[in-house]
Amino acid sequence: INKEKAHATFYSFPNRDDAMDLEPEQSANYFSLNGHWKFKWSKYPEARPKDFYQSDFDDTQWAEISVPSNWEMEDYGIPIYVNHSYEWTENPNPPFVRHDWNPVGSYRKIIEVPEDWKEKEVFIIFGAVKSAFYLWVNGEKVGYSQDSKLPAEFKITSFLKEGKNLIALEVYRWSDGSYLEGQDFWRISGIERDVYLQARPKTSIRDFKVEPFLSDDYKKGFLQIDVELQSDTPEEIKRYQLEARLFEGKKQLKKLLIKQSLNSGLFSDKLNIVYPELWSAENPKLYQLVLSLLDKDAVVLESTSIKIGFREVKMAGGQLLINGKAVLLKGVNRHEHDPKTGHVISRESMLEDIRLMKKFNINAVRTSHYPNDPYWYQLCDEHGIYLIDEANIESHGMGYKPERTLGNNPSWKAAHLDRIRSMMERDKNHPSVIVWSMGNEAGFGVNFVDAAELMHQLDPNRPTHYERAGEDRATDIVCPMYPSIDYLKRYAKRATDRPLIMCEYAHAMGNSVGNLKEYWDVIKAEPHLQGGFIWDWVDQGLEQTTADGQTYFAFGGDFGADTIPSDNNFCINGLVFPDRKIHPALWEVKKVYQYIDFDLSNTFIHIHNRYDFTNLSAFDFKWQMLEDGKEIGSGVFPEIDLEPAQSVDIPLPMSGQLFAQDVDYVFTISAHLKEEKGLLPKEYEVAWEQFEIQSMQGFMYSNLDRYEELQFFEDEHILRISGENFEFQFSKTTGKLQKWEWQGKSILANEKGFIFNFWRGMTDNDFGNRFQQRAVIWKEAGRQTLLSDFSFERIDGKEIQIKTKHELGKAFAIWETVYTIAANGEMYVDNTFIPLQVDLPELPKLGLTLEIDSSFQQVDWYGRGPFETYWDRKSGAKIGVYSSSVDQQLENYIRPQENGNHTDVRWFALRDSSGLGFLVAAEPLFDFSAQNYSLEDFDQPDKSINKHSMAIQKKPFVTLDIDFGQTGVAGDDSWGARAHKEYTLFSQPYHYRFRIVPLLSNQNGLQKIWKEKPLLKSILD
Repeated sequence: INKEKAHATFYSFPNRDDAMDLEPEQSANYFSLNGHWKFKWSKYPEARPKDFYQSDFDDTQWAEISVPSNWEMEDYGIPIYVNHSYEWTENPNPPFVRHDWNPVGSYRKIIEVPEDWKEKEVFIIFGAVKSAFYLWVNGEKVGYSQDSKLPAEFKITSFLKEGKNLIALEVYRWSDGSYLEGQDFWRISGIERDVYLQARPKTSIRDFKVEPFLSDDYKKGFLQIDVELQSDTPEEIKRYQLEARLFEGKKQLKKLLIKQSLNSGLFSDKLNIVYPELWSAENPKLYQLVLSLLDKDAVVLESTSIKIGFREVKMAGGQLLINGKAVLLKGVNRHEHDPKTGHVISRESMLEDIRLMKKFNINAVRTSHYPNDPYWYQLCDEHGIYLIDEANIESHGMGYKPERTLGNNPSWKAAHLDRIRSMMERDKNHPSVIVWSMGNEAGFGVNFVDAAELMHQLDPNRPTHYERAGEDRATDIVCPMYPSIDYLKRYAKRATDRPLIMCEYAHAMGNSVGNLKEYWDVIKAEPHLQGGFIWDWVDQGLEQTTADGQTYFAFGGDFGADTIPSDNNFCINGLVFPDRKIHPALWEVKKVYQYIDFDLSNTFIHIHNRYDFTNLSAFDFKWQMLEDGKEIGSGVFPEIDLEPAQSVDIPLPMSGQLFAQDVDYVFTISAHLKEEKGLLPKEYEVAWEQFEIQSMQGFMYSNLDRYEELQFFEDEHILRISGENFEFQFSKTTGKLQKWEWQGKSILANEKGFIFNFWRGMTDNDFGNRFQQRAVIWKEAGRQTLLSDFSFERIDGKEIQIKTKHELGKAFAIWETVYTIAANGEMYVDNTFIPLQVDLPELPKLGLTLEIDSSFQQVDWYGRGPFETYWDRKSGAKIGVYSSSVDQQLENYIRPQENGNHTDVRWFALRDSSGLGFLVAAEPLFDFSAQNYSLEDFDQPDKSINKHSMAIQKKPFVTLDIDFGQTGVAGDDSWGARAHKEYTLFSQPYHYRFRIVPLLSNQNGLQKIWKEKPLLKSILD
């Protein structure tokens, strides 16, 4: 009611120079209303102060609230998180919302309008208000608005007076518009974006559209400029003219005077430019366009400025083309979320998101599931992010049946089209917006068919997108959610005139994003597959503090009574934590999304430039050769001048010096920026690859001649073996290692010894595919053991071999172990797992656990790192030698779960502060983790417990896992998808072994220690 029509985002300045040089907030025509407002929260409409908008209303007893803010984040009402249902009812009955519980926020602010605005029109703009509100100025009702993610603008000139003026808002948490705002995010309320006044001349610019066009060879361009004026005296408009000036930096390139056309208040013309530098995500070149309104005497009445980019979006040959190139959208879905302020997002936070996205090779964002803050689009224009701009429409809570969905209900047509039109009008001038989306999970029907027609009328040059349309012609892009790789392959084989771009895939909930590489192997091979958008960017946790001062991130169900609906931690599915610290999975994304492919063929490295617009001469290519983890060579290749889509072969350095039979060689090549680029610093690594040139073939053997013979003692209960400064003790009853001393210090924290372990802290994906139920037989299998055989043999004076055999669970599997103890204090552990029943479920994990004395806090390893890796999520981690502390091994997911694993490990060492400890070497590779916590800290029987990160407590020991491996973390979705077969530990026989080497204090050269082992008769083939 009484709202201004939607228009492009722009700000009014009194002159050209200000429009060129100043930020909007610095304009003399801008007046911010952000800050403290008087505020009253009421639980339901009848309880609201009904005459609060009157100028003489006494608000002295009211509290104050910050604007913008979500009032639930200011301790008014309850933040609610649900995925797709409506939070206020289990039985939706549109358009009605409940009246016994529909909080109302009443806002009041006294302002004084600048003196020099008396002869101007004054408009008030609310960037976003959730979900609906009425506006009064000085006691008079101005209007009403809903659609909580787009601006509401009102002309208030006639309501203002000299001196102090009262602005009053009545904001409702739920309205009939809330039926179209059932997105998968926190359901919270209030004034969420900037509020400000703009002063405008009596005749002023109402709207403008600036659209770039390019010639077929992309060497010429022109801007189609369409400007609409507004005036209380329309007959005066014909006396005005528009001036357009185009700048590159401070250099003026073009100047154009635009006359009125057809006496309609519309001014249209073209501005030509030769050899424009094109805008793309790789090279986000922007020009500045300054528009000025001139009176009959050529005096500037008003100016505004926008950044524009010359780029073309086109659908052709079944592909989405940017400037003629079929770009791959390496995307994420992004909710607007801040852990402290909810949906109120600072400019600093937005810039940090862009910085991280550029660092991790993300080039595209879907504004899930609503138009974002206007500043976000400005940043995407400036720094280069392709946007799918999505309307504020989701009615998932109604379901998808044609007779139920609002998308097929004609009485809701106007609401759908208004939201779509308003989004397009606001964001039409942004080069970053390459696709328009009708919304998300709102069913399908006549309203979306009509929406597609409207969208093509408003903008015939950008394609439409809507997942629920399936392959209906209402969507120009086929954009499924969470398709399987097999589905992608089937689609790619079909004859099609439309690309497939996954609007959501790789559900990043908790410890996830497995098999991302496999998706992109298919995408890169098939021309009609053009990428997708990972769900999603940021964990939607809200920062809270416990009574004892610990901070943690809360999720659904953490607020209010049990009667408040909740989908628990399903809002915790980002690639970054709420505070923008990164998940380890983001490194996998960076690697898979990189723009340069490397392959090794014989002694040549094949380099393929997968950029669309960037020559590889922009990068320095560095190389490094590791021998058993130690660098033996490095350098920089000569400049590689390679255009997009081209390939080249370059010789492998040092290849003639390699291939010793007992050495592990790893070659790394990496690409680094030659110069600073946008938010990325000079020398930043953008791509890399590693090649294992020669797998380790054997050890360098020494002998035991200088060591004294082993001593042993046995009785009916124990077997004790000792040597020079070490002792091992085994229980004959349990077959377990009870004692291990080295240099007079106990290594073990207790007498549990090696625990057979087949379980992990269930991940969100595990719960989603019911792994905790399907594989429950393995949970206690390692603890329900029966020793069926124990024997030992003295091979000679320098070597003793112990054999144990355990039945697991109810005799459904056995575990055989051969321990070989050498006179130098080393122990060899040879493990064989044999299932005895058919049709046993897959194993979450297979390995051994030790509880180590808590003083061993220094951890070093040679394998993938430095962050955690898993079988199906390890390509983003380099093989190398890493040092850390056990404390730093914790990846503290918001809901505790499996974490901290390392794959492809050759060896690791645990040492105390003096350097005393032990090294464990794989034959050939294994997984390991070392934590100051127990498995129970990261596990829970079902999701309903809602364990939080602060619930885990350090233990008085180090939990050390030495594993054959574990099933992958998966990630296709989090509600049923399992790890892919190639990353699954199926129930079958397994064999693995490792060697434990005692380390003296401050003993260096772990690589050398790893390679040397005594010559043992018992384990030689």
